Amino acid sequence: MNSNLVTKKNIFLTGGALFLFGIFSIYSLGLQLSAKNYLSKSIDLNLGEIDLQPKRGNFYDTNGIQLTGSQEVYTIKINKVNISSEQIANLAIFIKDNSFDFISNKDVLTQLSDETVNTVSIIDLTGTQAKTFKDAYIDNSFYNVSFITRRYYNYPFEYTHTIGYVGKATAEDLQAGYANNDFVGNYKMEYQYEDMLKGTKGKKYYVGDVEVQENPEPGDDINLTIDNSWQTLLYRLLQKNSDINNAAGGGGVVIDNSNGELIALTSYPGINTNDLLLGLTQDEYNDLLNNRNAPLTDKSIGTADAPGSIFKIISAYSLLENKVVDKDSSFYSSGCMPLGGGYNFCEYGKLVYGQMNIERALYKSSNMFFCNYTLGEYPTDHFENMVKTANIFGLGNLTNIDIVGETKGNMDSPKYRKDSLGLSWFDGDTCNAAIGQGSVLVTPIQMAVIASIIANNGKVYQPHVLKNVQDVYKNVVKQTDPTVVKQIPISDETLRLINSGMSQVANNPEGTVYYFLNGLPGNIRAKTGTAEAYENVNGEQVYRTHGWIVGTFDYNSKSYSYAFHLKFGGGGFLIGNLLKEFVRCVYANNAPGCDS
Repeated sequence: MNSNLVTKKNIFLTGGALFLFGIFSIYSLGLQLSAKNYLSKSIDLNLGEIDLQPKRGNFYDTNGIQLTGSQEVYTIKINKVNISSEQIANLAIFIKDNSFDFISNKDVLTQLSDETVNTVSIIDLTGTQAKTFKDAYIDNSFYNVSFITRRYYNYPFEYTHTIGYVGKATAEDLQAGYANNDFVGNYKMEYQYEDMLKGTKGKKYYVGDVEVQENPEPGDDINLTIDNSWQTLLYRLLQKNSDINNAAGGGGVVIDNSNGELIALTSYPGINTNDLLLGLTQDEYNDLLNNRNAPLTDKSIGTADAPGSIFKIISAYSLLENKVVDKDSSFYSSGCMPLGGGYNFCEYGKLVYGQMNIERALYKSSNMFFCNYTLGEYPTDHFENMVKTANIFGLGNLTNIDIVGETKGNMDSPKYRKDSLGLSWFDGDTCNAAIGQGSVLVTPIQMAVIASIIANNGKVYQPHVLKNVQDVYKNVVKQTDPTVVKQIPISDETLRLINSGMSQVANNPEGTVYYFLNGLPGNIRAKTGTAEAYENVNGEQVYRTHGWIVGTFDYNSKSYSYAFHLKFGGGGFLIGNLLKEFVRCVYANNAPGCDS
């Protein structure tokens, strides 16, 4: 497997940006293993000075659950030139009998019998396995044993796009002072906090025949705001509902409304980052790159899609705060309305909803209500007011969450359409933008923050995933405190009407996901979104819909905001099941079968 490893850097796709990551293989340090798995003094003298690797800092969830670790793994490199064919045959039996030919070494026996191969490496062995081999073959003239300290991930898929991963030092890293045997943070938080995590190397050397040792200093540990039980639950439910709805993966965010802490932040599918440590072939990388579910893409903060009707939270705020509508404003939804030029603007499925006020327009998700009043107040050449409203809530901008790779999405407008696309603006564009279509693009993190703004009466907390950083003595060397970024003006009446509409999405029999959420605990408020989209299938553009649901729920006397998204997932109604399962399992402490 390792003979044809990719040697160039691979590319992680995150929201259309390209993130390079190293592909690496297990390699030999050329150091002999003693009875205690360390170098003998004579070899120390030959080498002069040896770097002592520090323990890399670990990641922990908010409850102290360890998410990463380090382990020593060993490589035995066999030189077949120095042994007979009979010895090679006996060696193959020994390797098979001792289960050294597991998946990491699936080609070892083949390589041993291949007369064209002169050296064979048995990789990824434990210290016990390496010692078993050394004890069996005291004559070490035909092999050497080396070890490295390697990172491992306890929850590799769930935190692929949160914690990230490390990789073998590249040529660029070597120029920056790293050594060939170093592993370096390559992606997400492993990359961001490399200087804190890596620790300081020690040294061992001799002055005459006196051994001198400078001990390494371990790296700092990072404590996250994430609750691992919620993180793993959300990932499992994204996987389950993505499979059920034939979606191309999805992302999810849960925020503590009292301080901006991310309690869950995950993207499905992730990648087994432990497998990356063994290296990828070009074919394996291409499979990931071409996978419909895009495992190389961060769908929680790094990918922007059309939001559909979850945008109506913004539209409702704009219409209410600008006095375009109030609680008594009424509009009759007849299924479709003419916009001129023979173009009709319609409800989803051209359904006739009848008389609408702002609350019913939210929980029935009326397209025509928001189109009618947006056009009434904002003619084509004065649409900037709604654009300003969207920008106040953060659309088209970064939330500045403390993880790299965020994309800012886009707020559609006449200026954007002219400058970027060279197109004119029409009434239909105004109506599409008012219901989250056209060129409006958002990320789950943005929409979770917007839900949190409503829950916090206009207060905007800085979203963050870093709780603190501690040194080896448990001293806090870096800490993230709750930070209020700004206060968005919002009247009590606007809050009451929006919250009422979102509450009835879940609790009114006419609500879009009443079928799923009725009777659940948690004072659930929700807004669904079904965004029209097209998927490229074998070169053909096939009509699809994205599914969204955003809102708030209570648990243990605290309020949380959420945004769940399934790409090409069939619409907001279907994703209501994901929210049902999540809330039910949270209240059941994630008991087995809670999502059935």
